[in-house]
Amino acid sequence: MKSQYWLIFYFFALNLSRAQSPATTASYEHFTHPINRREDTTRIARLIRFQERQTTLHQFKEAKLALLQALRLAQQLHDSSRIARVYKTMGQLANKQNNYPQALLHYQQALSYLKGASHSDRIHQLYAYIGNAYQHTLDVNHAKFYYTKIIDARAPRASLFNQSQAYGGLANLADQRNDAQQALNYNQKAQAILRQLGRWDDYYNKLVNIAFNYSDLNRPQLSVHLYKQCMQYVKSIKKQNRTDPSFERHFITAIYDGIPYPLIKLKRFKQAEHFAKLALVYGRQDNGYQTLHQMWVYDALTILYEKQGKYRQALVAHKQWAIYRDTIQNQARSQKFAELETRYQTNEKEAQIRRLDAVNAHQVRQLWAGMGGLLVLAGLLSVMVWQYQRIQRSRTKIQQQSDELGVMMKELHHRVKNNLAIVHGLLNLQLVRLKDPAAKQAMLASQQRVNAMSLIHQRLYLTDRITRVNMHQYLVDLTQSLLLAYGYDSPPFNLTLAIEQQELEADTAIPLGLIANEVITNALKYAYINNQCPQLRVALFTTHELTLEIEDNGPGIDQASWQPSTDRSSFGKQLIQLLSDQLQGQYEVRNDPGTIFRLVIPLK
Repeated sequence: MKSQYWLIFYFFALNLSRAQSPATTASYEHFTHPINRREDTTRIARLIRFQERQTTLHQFKEAKLALLQALRLAQQLHDSSRIARVYKTMGQLANKQNNYPQALLHYQQALSYLKGASHSDRIHQLYAYIGNAYQHTLDVNHAKFYYTKIIDARAPRASLFNQSQAYGGLANLADQRNDAQQALNYNQKAQAILRQLGRWDDYYNKLVNIAFNYSDLNRPQLSVHLYKQCMQYVKSIKKQNRTDPSFERHFITAIYDGIPYPLIKLKRFKQAEHFAKLALVYGRQDNGYQTLHQMWVYDALTILYEKQGKYRQALVAHKQWAIYRDTIQNQARSQKFAELETRYQTNEKEAQIRRLDAVNAHQVRQLWAGMGGLLVLAGLLSVMVWQYQRIQRSRTKIQQQSDELGVMMKELHHRVKNNLAIVHGLLNLQLVRLKDPAAKQAMLASQQRVNAMSLIHQRLYLTDRITRVNMHQYLVDLTQSLLLAYGYDSPPFNLTLAIEQQELEADTAIPLGLIANEVITNALKYAYINNQCPQLRVALFTTHELTLEIEDNGPGIDQASWQPSTDRSSFGKQLIQLLSDQLQGQYEVRNDPGTIFRLVIPLK
């Protein structure tokens, strides 16, 4: 179960920009009409408060007009601190409208007006906003960069809350890497800071995330216990009537989203389905997060129905999950954010270069009369700088293209894996309907072949090395999947894996994995009939050539049926021969006393 912890995004907006006064329906003109003769600084503050109230009412057009007026006033005053505040607020407004490229631009504009140690707390706050914006589109590298800047700054006590937000963001990133233990460590650090500050709403928000972690770490009892603590806290704040309804609704929806997972692990299926359906109802009322809640709930329902053997309902839920997942990912891509920040940084560098050029020109005019030689040297230096800048721009462009290609390849592997998973599910539904044992065996073999290819694309998607497969993890997953499929999921089965060759290129790993799938399947089907102590050894190693060995302790095989020219060859054996030819390898099958299959492939 992957818990994405998007709840923290809501608390960024809620805790760092909550309105200070109750919502009203006052008009924008009330603050800009000429008869209001207030000081400009007071008018800026009133305009910002006005936009906060209008934003709460989802009156975004009037809120934006108010901020534009506040920005003009701040620019007339040449007050960099207030200009930064207005830009930050404009970024928050764009963020609430899910316009993350615009939000990131405003946050960077705000940063450009804040210099020096006196603004460190505000700078770290903006770093938290920027990291949060990147995290909305799963841009892990940029999000981690800004969160780490907050942690490494060792800021004073005034910035403790920003540090807690940074730890929470790092926990999200760890969870995206499926590192639940690291995510738990970061969340506990954030929670300790929030307890120290006495921010109990945020403290229990973090407790929801920790409950996610314990569920991922296979501690469902503790996870359910923590969720119940959070439910009690929601009841207490409802009685006290001390927070806004949107906070309560979002908080309790997050609890209902997460609690089905540990309940499923505890086999409390009715309770899990009850909370999942409650999450569907509450999630539709959570402005801006409806799609995210729907995705989570359908993910939980897919797992729930699979555990109960309700495969048709599981397939329907999985399709709904895929629809909402694609909707979220297609809203904005992380490449847009990277391009936006690069464009902003490029403008800053160009402005700095123009200033340096002006200084150099002035110095050249002063030294022109008596330093002709230095002028020639300066010309040569300018050519070198120009060449250096061209090389740097070329390198930057090549790196960007390489990064984009990497992202596209990972997305391709992810989509192929998902499509193969759907095919696997359809075959499973068809398998349940079949009555003929031979047809069932053929369908099961096809299902395992699809699964073997799916595992390759899953490994390629989960690693940063998009063309190489970790063969140890892949063969472990493949073997365990086949053992479960054929009912060998418990002792006394003796399985030995000796994988010395850790990685292979994908064009070698895919046919090699399919060959291993066929040989292991053949052993599980025929080698262990009436065998009280079945044994299987899978080895992959390199000497002068790459060698795959699969050995069982069965009664042996008819070697004549494995000859390439025989008419008795099954589809699986023909597939092994074709794939071996594709790899330019040779295989042999012998009895010693069980069956040993050995495939030798020349190294490229």
